[in-house]
Amino acid sequence: MKKITFSPKHNLALRDNLRKAISMPSEVYANQRYNTPLFVFHEMFKAFQRHNALGLSASLSFYAMFALIPLVLLMFFLFSQLIFSSDYAIVKLAIITSNLVPQLSNSIMTEVYSTARHQAAWGALGLFVLLWTVTPLAGAMRAAFYSIASLVEAPSFIKRKVKDMFAIIGMLLLFFLFTFAGLMLEKVIVFLGA
Repeated sequence: MKKITFSPKHNLALRDNLRKAISMPSEVYANQRYNTPLFVFHEMFKAFQRHNALGLSASLSFYAMFALIPLVLLMFFLFSQLIFSSDYAIVKLAIITSNLVPQLSNSIMTEVYSTARHQAAWGALGLFVLLWTVTPLAGAMRAAFYSIASLVEAPSFIKRKVKDMFAIIGMLLLFFLFTFAGLMLEKVIVFLGA
């Protein structure tokens, strides 16, 4: 086997070429437009337009408006069964809905209260129907995320609905935990203030 030895040549041209190669990327980057905040805004607006963000937000708000009453009914069920009495739960939900949608909170709470008074709404079938009516919101959210991420999903109808149900249960649990933490914080403040 032949031994290869490297003997550096002290050549000015080699040193100049090496310096030029090292400094060239920084000069090229300095001349490019992507090192400015203007480029970031340009790319952000291009992505906004490419993903049709206004259309996605409009469809999500449409589905959220139709899913609001069943979601509030499910939250009322969770509150009244797990933590508080139904009167206390309806008052707290009225406060929450007036913070979320002040223009529609009176009509929403009227519908929730009239529906909650019927015992038939709280059976297993009633809870399943309430969950089923909220699944279009979860489906629209999933479709929006997949559209932005450029993913393609084609599971069966049953798999999509099961995923949507789990997403709704997760949203309900997060909303429940957030509301419960707010109520406990309120009680702690009252306790410390007294």
